[in-house]
Amino acid sequence: MGTNVAQFLWDARLNNDVAPRDFKGYPTTEADAYTIQTDMIDGAGETLVGWKLGATVAASLPVIGIERPFIGPLFARFCHKDGATLPALPGQALETEFTIRLKSDLPHRPDSYEKDELKAAIGALVPSFEVIGLRFDGGVPGAGYRTIADGGLNVATVLGPDVTDWDTKKIGAHVVHLSVNGTHVATGKPADLIWEHLIDAIGWLTTHPHMADRGLRAGDLIMTGSMTGMTPIQPGDQAEADFGAFGKIHVQFT
Repeated sequence: MGTNVAQFLWDARLNNDVAPRDFKGYPTTEADAYTIQTDMIDGAGETLVGWKLGATVAASLPVIGIERPFIGPLFARFCHKDGATLPALPGQALETEFTIRLKSDLPHRPDSYEKDELKAAIGALVPSFEVIGLRFDGGVPGAGYRTIADGGLNVATVLGPDVTDWDTKKIGAHVVHLSVNGTHVATGKPADLIWEHLIDAIGWLTTHPHMADRGLRAGDLIMTGSMTGMTPIQPGDQAEADFGAFGKIHVQFT
């Protein structure tokens, strides 16, 4: 079951198709959803470069209809540099995030690493955009475990410059501003997310059962969650995120 559903969702991603909400074999449990996602990763034949974390604001969990944040794969072919031009498709949205780039391996553990161990494994903090979209109709509210099976809804990632000099104690209060077409639309900070500290996102991920076989590896990217919510995008939009001392990043849509 999982393999067929995974291929169906992968084809929908590549072809920009939108499937019926209750597509055949849609998952009704978290375990089934991650089985489908694993089959997608295995069958895609793409280079896995890390993970995105979704539903990282507590209020989003009951809206989606899940119990905890979810994980989705990041593939190299969908990662872009600052200033990228990307297509905008109906129903897609833009998120503004800090992405962590690891410099050393963090094998899976049932219990989290100590903060000093997590900090030592971080190579850089990267200002980022994520474009999200659904490969099934009906929107995010009530989508439940479909969001996991569908690769965490990742469409594209836009990465700014690596920043290696930053304070893990102060990053929670660091304010980020999102503007679209020159108009300010959202403000957020890491402390708005579900994590007590930003690096706790990595600690949580290392304990996740989905990481049991692979763990985290040097060079992996970890998108820690949107600080500015989901901003709908349209063709012709130009977005800028001001990360303060971390710089600004840009993306435009056709």
